[in-house]
Amino acid sequence: MASQDPSPIHKNGYCVWFGHCTTGPKARICAYNKPAKNVTDPQAEKIIEELCPELRGGPTCCDYKQLKTLADNVQVLKQITGRCPACWDNLRRLYCSTTCSPDQSLYMDSKLIRVKKWVEKVAVYVSQDYKRGLFDACKDVIFPGNNEKILNLLCGRTAEKCTPQLLLDFLGNPANGMAPFEMQYPQIIPENLTWFDLEPRKCNVSFIDPVTTRTTEPCSCQDCKSSCPVIPPYIPPPPPKHYLGLTLVPFCCLVIFIAFLLFWIPCNLCIACRRSRTTSYLFAPQAVPSYSGNASATGANAIEIRRKTGICEQLGCKIEMELKKFFTWWGTWCGCHPWTVMVGSLVVVIALCLGVYAPGLKITTDPVELWSAPESRARKEKDIFDTKFNPFYRTEQIIINAKPQFNKTGYHQSPDKKFIPFGRIFHKELLNEVVFKINQDSSHRKTNKNYYNMKFDFSLTCSLLGTQ
Repeated sequence: MASQDPSPIHKNGYCVWFGHCTTGPKARICAYNKPAKNVTDPQAEKIIEELCPELRGGPTCCDYKQLKTLADNVQVLKQITGRCPACWDNLRRLYCSTTCSPDQSLYMDSKLIRVKKWVEKVAVYVSQDYKRGLFDACKDVIFPGNNEKILNLLCGRTAEKCTPQLLLDFLGNPANGMAPFEMQYPQIIPENLTWFDLEPRKCNVSFIDPVTTRTTEPCSCQDCKSSCPVIPPYIPPPPPKHYLGLTLVPFCCLVIFIAFLLFWIPCNLCIACRRSRTTSYLFAPQAVPSYSGNASATGANAIEIRRKTGICEQLGCKIEMELKKFFTWWGTWCGCHPWTVMVGSLVVVIALCLGVYAPGLKITTDPVELWSAPESRARKEKDIFDTKFNPFYRTEQIIINAKPQFNKTGYHQSPDKKFIPFGRIFHKELLNEVVFKINQDSSHRKTNKNYYNMKFDFSLTCSLLGTQ
């Protein structure tokens, strides 16, 4: 039968428990609603110094066995939360206070078995501020073992669904394999108790670690979003100015276009007209062809030359005429001597191809010879490697396409049994089938000199995945 009020005294210096009543890996703690006791065991003092230095030099509500059990159990928590000093320190202070603080009766209440007098269940009244501070310091911490948030391990569910209350409830649940008995964290407090309300450590603020007496570094940006540098807010550029309803660039284009129409074209027309008037002159009348069928006509018929041709025009005309004469001659000669042209072309091609078989010509196809000089450091190191070991070959790549009958696979992580999916490509039967087909491919084995390296590499990969 359970007692209704096993710990009636709730004041400074009084405990809720002290010592063990049973033995074994999960020994029961004895109920003890009396003043805290001084530490006399040197081993207990050493653990307090290394784990709970806030309690050194005064009475406590725990003996050496309790301290040893606490030190062993929190090692797992330290490994999980050690990446963020603030997260670990918040958990450490909570467990040290609930286990050994001489004032634990102020914020703890226990239920015990009346006959055997050991604690069956305990209620720890932690303030909402400390719950929230503990949760905020740990919510972004990554566990390197699986590259996931530690709340997936500490909360009994996914980190997205975890809350401060759920986190403490799971830490105090014996189902997690660590808690010796049920530790509840109620949200409503009785009148005769007070909240456990220490100031929680923030993950983005350094503090003096009481264990090492050194100033800790804030948690990294990966483990604490508050430590990430603040991105300055985006300040939009000022709106562009408008001219006649247009921005600067279209307005400038419009001005240039209007200037082109109003000045450039009229000026060029005037210059062209003036040039034709100033450079025009007349030849003396002479006979010119007549459209009436007469052989010639004289008198008023005259030829008017408006301007002289320039030097560039004369040079271009000369080059054009010479090229026309040369290619006319060349085409005529080739057309008249077809056999001479074909035989001569064939002789020239054969003579050029004979250079491939010249005695001094060496064709290099080895990429090592093409890409590295014989005296280079890379070549020397490669030669040493080849003499000491076998020649190195590049690992072949295998492209595997999973058929629809291979369903997605995965595993259930512990302890929340969350399913972590893999693609169909990691199905065990599929990988075994691929290895079997490679081993049976005799033609591939004969033609590919890198086959054995590829086979070993793929088999090793399958072994690491647990498929072989």
